[in-house]
Amino acid sequence: ATPTLLPAAQAPVPERPTVPIEMPKPVAKPAPEPASKTASKPAPIAPPNAQRSDTRSPAQAANAVVARLQSAYRARNADDFAALFTKNARVNEGQGRVLIRSIYDDLFQRLSGGNLSVTAMQWRALPNGRMAGSGRILVSNKDQGQSTWRDARGRIDFELISESGDYLISSMRYHLN
Repeated sequence: ATPTLLPAAQAPVPERPTVPIEMPKPVAKPAPEPASKTASKPAPIAPPNAQRSDTRSPAQAANAVVARLQSAYRARNADDFAALFTKNARVNEGQGRVLIRSIYDDLFQRLSGGNLSVTAMQWRALPNGRMAGSGRILVSNKDQGQSTWRDARGRIDFELISESGDYLISSMRYHLN
């Protein structure tokens, strides 16, 4: 059986009219925020190593990172979302945690609803404690003031590295149809 990353109690997404989805667009790399501004921001609700358990297998630990990514997306929380990435992580739109936070903050501010579902993850161990995985992705977004959800499906690939006793995402690439 292929593991699913959705909680067992979650109901399936109801059928609804769909239109093609647009993923976040690259934006100019923002300048780092002054220390006085970042010092007042609350810490992410679930820091990357918050749910660490020494009894988890590498695949279970990797799935936990993906589950936190889905939760941050559903909550439309760019800080929690970006906290799951390494400082120099690569995504379709570019590179760097600051860029990732900026791109997804822009996206989340335009949405009244969003869901990211990653399923059928297949993980393999890489040298130096890294993990690589591929799975299926379903992204559903609803823009503010709109009644129609936009859905996109495809494949997602991750590379994770062990940092501070837990995994962080060093690469996330999606391929949507």
